[in-house]
Amino acid sequence: MFRNALRVVFDVERPPSLAIARSADTSPDPVTAQLTAIGNRDRAFSQERFLDQVRSLFSTLQQARAQGDAAPCHGLIAEGLAGQLVGSSQGGPGWMRVTTSFTFERSTIVQAACRSGLDEVTVRVWSRSAGRSSRRGRSPEARPNLLVEDWRFRRSVPTLRPASGGVAAVAEVLIPGPWILEAVGHVSSALGRSGFQPPSPL
Repeated sequence: MFRNALRVVFDVERPPSLAIARSADTSPDPVTAQLTAIGNRDRAFSQERFLDQVRSLFSTLQQARAQGDAAPCHGLIAEGLAGQLVGSSQGGPGWMRVTTSFTFERSTIVQAACRSGLDEVTVRVWSRSAGRSSRRGRSPEARPNLLVEDWRFRRSVPTLRPASGGVAAVAEVLIPGPWILEAVGHVSSALGRSGFQPPSPL
């Protein structure tokens, strides 16, 4: 009887907002919900695999910069953006114009959208440079030491349309297109004495 009385007291004194907060915590955040929708439409999609592809693209960009040739980025980066990111040894538009190389640190998905005919994922990328070399040795302050960028990827997703006679289109027609890096936005950077000017945010 005493135990039942305690149970009644605790049930009465429990704030009603607590139960609401707990139920609200179980709902997925908007990014997770959109990524789930992308995965439901494309069973081959996963966050881990996508971030692995981002890291691979980062390495490809570094190699392209070292060679001064954007050809390795063909089909991976929007045509107009590739030239800006790769630039040349003489410099060019975009943050990739700096002559020092960057080391990939980490990445995380910060935005996602699953729309009719279009998937979009934005990844925040952290990279670090050790500074440029000079006759006096390496100068870590001569270039940005830490860069944080938002990389926005998009791909086209064909929509299912009835074929002639009302028969559904074959599955091969619905294969999503490749992910393309379409924009790079500056989030933050540790600036040195180079007068480096990052691009505008997305």
